[in-house]
Amino acid sequence: MKFISRKTGGVVVGLVIIAVIVVGVIMFSPNQPSSEVAELVKINNTRELTASEIGDLAEIKVLLSANINDDQGLLMLAMLKQTLGDHDGAIELYEILHGFRPDEITPLQNMATIYFDTGKYELAEELQLKILDINYKWANSYRELMSIYRYHLKDRREKIEPLLLYGYENFPEAKQDMISQLALYYDIFAEDYTKALRYYNELLPYVPNDTEVLQRIQELKNLK
Repeated sequence: MKFISRKTGGVVVGLVIIAVIVVGVIMFSPNQPSSEVAELVKINNTRELTASEIGDLAEIKVLLSANINDDQGLLMLAMLKQTLGDHDGAIELYEILHGFRPDEITPLQNMATIYFDTGKYELAEELQLKILDINYKWANSYRELMSIYRYHLKDRREKIEPLLLYGYENFPEAKQDMISQLALYYDIFAEDYTKALRYYNELLPYVPNDTEVLQRIQELKNLK
């Protein structure tokens, strides 16, 4: 049987204590994400992360380790997952953010983009309509809905007319955009060429050198 001398034993005990302290520091360091955070930041990415994205992910881990409900950290993570093709993971996080702040547009807009890009046009439409219900001055939603109705949900086109007319009357900051969308609506969607001509003429002062607008005005005049 081997014995350890008192002197040697003291060294061994000291080393054990140091090792325990080091392990404890590693395990409980604030720089180490908890298992909950580690699970949250998993990404089903479709490609390798760039150096910049690796840096973003490191920042996200710091933010979420301090507060797993940190708005900025969750939004950054959702956007990173969206960029990397992890659409389900991104949607889950955007839903959480929407629950925190129901009137915040960014999570809704980003979810709508994912749904549109993945061919889920009904869900994209639903979210764009919700955005306009929250803020009728969100100009991008008018354009997105026009695209959805023009190429995909053609049987729902009439839903956009009252929205465009409301924006036309109440959103002077986007007057040109509203006029342009109304001209397109009446020209292509409703085939009401009298109203289309009216709005193209109203658009002309904003784009006096636009050859397409000038040509379409002439074509509509010739239809009379």
